[in-house]
Amino acid sequence: MEQPETHIVPLEQAGHRLHTVVWIGNIISDRRMLTSYMVGNATRNVEMQHLSKNVLCEILSHERRRFTLYCLERYRTPMALADLADEVARLEYDAATLLQIPGEDVKEIYLDLYHSHIPKLEEANLLEYSQEEDTVYLTYELSDLNLSEII
Repeated sequence: MEQPETHIVPLEQAGHRLHTVVWIGNIISDRRMLTSYMVGNATRNVEMQHLSKNVLCEILSHERRRFTLYCLERYRTPMALADLADEVARLEYDAATLLQIPGEDVKEIYLDLYHSHIPKLEEANLLEYSQEEDTVYLTYELSDLNLSEII
């Protein structure tokens, strides 16, 4: 198996005040770097909408939440929570179809989204969840975050 390239990037050169981090292939080894990378040009938008970098860092620190936001932004429409769980499962398993993923795992993702990640994203005012319709939709403009480059 081929080893990924490792890069040490001093952030001062990139206009940031954070410490040096190590990039391993496409994986960023420092959570603060992840936020810095994703926030990039979106800083003005984040400040205008009163979402702090710390909150954004916490939200984006979990892969399942990044996948959730990516799916909601990609489809740009309210999604049934079950459909969202299906899409997140496909991303997590890097699967072309749901048939490649055990049904119990998709159910576990659904429950984790429902009990943990959706409330956390809703608390940060990034999305809203309708219990009656079992649908989720974005309430925050995320296009400047370039989620597709991170997932």
